[in-house]
Amino acid sequence: MTQSKSTFNSVLLLSGTMVIVKILSAIYRVPYQNVLGDEGLYAYQQVYPLVAIVSVVSLNALPSVMSSWMINRNQDTIAALFWWLQSICLSVSIILFLCSHTISELMGDAQLAPMMRMASIALIPLVFISMTRGYYQMKHQMNTIAVSQVIDQVLRVVVILIAIFLYVIMNISIYQAGTIAISGSIIGLSCVVIYFLTKSKPQWTLTFEISVKDVKNVMTMTFLYAISYLILILWQVVDSFTLIHLLQDTGYNFQESIKVKGIFDRGASLIQMGLIVTTTFSFVLIPLLTEQLQKKNLKLANEYANTSLKITVLFSMAASIGLINLLPILNTVFFKTNELVGTLSIFMLSVIFVTFIIMYTALLQVKAKRKILFLALVVGLALKLLCNYIFVIKFGILGASISTVFSLSIYTLVLHLAVIKQYDFRNMGKFIFKIVITLAVMSLFVQLVLLIPANSRVTSLIVLVFAGIIGVIVVVTGIIKLKILKNEEMKHLPLMDKIIKE
Repeated sequence: MTQSKSTFNSVLLLSGTMVIVKILSAIYRVPYQNVLGDEGLYAYQQVYPLVAIVSVVSLNALPSVMSSWMINRNQDTIAALFWWLQSICLSVSIILFLCSHTISELMGDAQLAPMMRMASIALIPLVFISMTRGYYQMKHQMNTIAVSQVIDQVLRVVVILIAIFLYVIMNISIYQAGTIAISGSIIGLSCVVIYFLTKSKPQWTLTFEISVKDVKNVMTMTFLYAISYLILILWQVVDSFTLIHLLQDTGYNFQESIKVKGIFDRGASLIQMGLIVTTTFSFVLIPLLTEQLQKKNLKLANEYANTSLKITVLFSMAASIGLINLLPILNTVFFKTNELVGTLSIFMLSVIFVTFIIMYTALLQVKAKRKILFLALVVGLALKLLCNYIFVIKFGILGASISTVFSLSIYTLVLHLAVIKQYDFRNMGKFIFKIVITLAVMSLFVQLVLLIPANSRVTSLIVLVFAGIIGVIVVVTGIIKLKILKNEEMKHLPLMDKIIKE
């Protein structure tokens, strides 16, 4: 019992740490944009997706795969996998480093090359960190993993703040500042390596004796685990390679293009903040669902699936509509100017579809439906690329938001058609109607609050906080009064068991 409680507390600590990490990764762009401007944010965001992919794989995907894969493997097999994966990562790193100028030109800005070279180095420590985290996860030593995450993220943020400071006092370029900021990831990961080596030094022999099938399976499972975390990042990769070219084709000059792209990139931070809320609530039942499927208790598993979907619909719509309502004042408070509100408002709808995709991916993963996950991702990415060329040429930067939301909606639809074959969802029409009523009332109250005059960023922040609190109160009141969720469903949500008394 004590061991079980200790394990639970460790998992809780790790989950809390990951939320903090997500919040830090979402908000550091705000001071960065405030000092370096939209052009500075553009430069960072062009290269950031590569670093983000490394972060996702080393934080979530590969450690999760390793924690189960290593259980029945001997030391030599584990060592062989390490050297295979390390060889692959090193090869990719060298290719990216050597081709950095070509890649930057493909993005439409050759000055990004030093940042690309710096980002490529982040691949080198990835495998060691991931496998070590997987080992500690297998041993249920979550405290060690949590400390490594804090070291990584805190150092990244500190180096980014140093980049901002140097930009101000030394008048370096946005590209030089961006290179320093990206180096924060290298420094963070390197310090994590040092931290792990102080805990224990692995005694791995140099061997490559492992079946190619094993390596392939690990890479496939890692990709499947990473899909949920990589959605927006992969969409940003498409934008990095297409938007600057397309904006110039529509009549913008280069400087105008990078400024507009920088304003568009503000949306990534806002969406990430919305996703922190939605995913925190939406995933509470997935472990219970998995457990019931393993016990072949299909009725209870289906109930958990229904409740998970309801929670996903409720909080994704609330977060998205809430962000759209608050966007004009959010834009001013966080980013100084209120520009491209229409473009960013459409972009905020991504919260709904990304949350659905994450939930549907989890529901299909527990049923081992891998092919449909690959198919849906390929369809979504292909549509994003195609629609960028169609909509950006026609509507400018607004087209980037339209192409993102449209491609994500089709991605969601493909997964939805697969999910409804696996689960029986009921009584959703009345449920969605209640949500629409609640969000309409919430929007009305929030808009009334936003009528309060705000002549500075400080007063705007006060109004923003007040409007946010009012919005949350209205939504919670609607959930309870309209019985949007049943009592037994609400008790699965954080704090709701304190609010609801049977």
